[in-house]
Amino acid sequence: MEVSAHIELMIYNNSPLSFLDVTVQDYAYAMMGVYEQLDTSLAADLFAWTSRRSIQKYTVVMESVGAPTHNCARYRLTMKTVEEWIKRGRRTSEI
Repeated sequence: MEVSAHIELMIYNNSPLSFLDVTVQDYAYAMMGVYEQLDTSLAADLFAWTSRRSIQKYTVVMESVGAPTHNCARYRLTMKTVEEWIKRGRRTSEI
């Protein structure tokens, strides 16, 4: 799933969906059920499981990182720019 699809979820403090733990076989069976049998139950079960798993992972990450502060949100782009310059080995005074 594209990162841009997660924006709407994260704006309202919902966990982004991740299908990383889903095997190709499970996903394929769920899609075959929808397209060949017109049965959405496997896809619904897979989506529900993935959603619960994503919520668990997101909760752990948010607890470890903590809530963003006002200044963090306000200067996020500036901090990201500085971080990129430092990673590239450039002086921060060139920004």
